[in-house]
Amino acid sequence: MEEKSALEKYQALLVDWVAPRFTPEMLKGNESMPADECELMDIVFQHFTELTDCVDRLDLCLAFIKAPMPRRKGLKADDYLMYHITFYFQEVYILNERFESYAKSVLRLRKKRIGLEGVNASPLDGLLERIRVALSSVVLVRGKHVHARAFRDEEMKELSTFSFLAIHAPERNEWRALHRQLYSVARKTWVKRLTNNRESITKLLNEFCELMHEIVAGGDRSLLPNNSFKPKPLRGSA
Repeated sequence: MEEKSALEKYQALLVDWVAPRFTPEMLKGNESMPADECELMDIVFQHFTELTDCVDRLDLCLAFIKAPMPRRKGLKADDYLMYHITFYFQEVYILNERFESYAKSVLRLRKKRIGLEGVNASPLDGLLERIRVALSSVVLVRGKHVHARAFRDEEMKELSTFSFLAIHAPERNEWRALHRQLYSVARKTWVKRLTNNRESITKLLNEFCELMHEIVAGGDRSLLPNNSFKPKPLRGSA
């Protein structure tokens, strides 16, 4: 049996802690969590799901780029490809911010509640710096161009030209054929680039989760209490 990744282990830790807290009465709206449990739920669990949501959207974006382009009158090939590339850049930018925000907020909460005795959090700053460097090329592209013209390399410029000509001069079969060829080349180039980037993110995410597992559950005491809390009946409930 294949060993679980650090991401899978950390997700299992959070799910095992969260699941018992959603009691039938709470789901009916008759009970609420105490404030300290709500804080844990928000910072440790909910913010992590927001981070992994970014990663899921990267996969979705890459899947759209790999898939055949929809057939729609007037749809320019360069616009379709650029839309998904730009969206990918944006999600990497958000992911970069969420790595740091999540790690630092969880570390602060651990220090405040139970301290860091027995926990080695010293690698955190170095890991966050490596994440920033690894994602910086995509982040810089997004930051530089998001408020200006869309990012375009030479392949995309040529594709843009012949996509325009293929749509506005449909009788020219040679332009339609050339624009399809250019789209295929550009798509393969970007699939390779983004796939390499996505693989790097997977490695960093596993390193990140391994360290977060240590910060959350390592040492003599876990930040996530094993004992179930006593839910508070909502005012006016039976």
